[in-house]
Amino acid sequence: MIKDLTSNLKTGFLSKDVLLSKQYQVIVHDGKTAGLVFLALEEIGISNASIEKLESSKIEEYRQQVKIKAIKAAKDKAALLCESIGQKAGKALYIQEQQIFERPYAMANVMMKQADAAGGAADLNFENLKVEATVMCRFEIL
Repeated sequence: MIKDLTSNLKTGFLSKDVLLSKQYQVIVHDGKTAGLVFLALEEIGISNASIEKLESSKIEEYRQQVKIKAIKAAKDKAALLCESIGQKAGKALYIQEQQIFERPYAMANVMMKQADAAGGAADLNFENLKVEATVMCRFEIL
């Protein structure tokens, strides 16, 4: 589908030279197809292409798993630090979710450029989304 269409005059208001720009949005459902689309675009002379968005039907599940791992890691680190001074980490007094980072499309664009430099289509593994969470936890010191 067409995403955006713009044009402007190249020189002067009454010039016959007009620059035209079109943006299309192509929806694919797997990494292999995305790689083939990029290769086909390159073959017809379209080089300004990028992945704008990746979605997963399980993204909420992944977010929850990452938050749980982040809190458990904070507890383990608190226990380790408290042991170093002869004390123990107690119950959680405060837990705050900071941010969740998802950067799969940036890595996919880098992979496409690397595959193009190597002369082939990349199979973008969309199943390996990178989701990161940061939590601030404060624990009781015993």
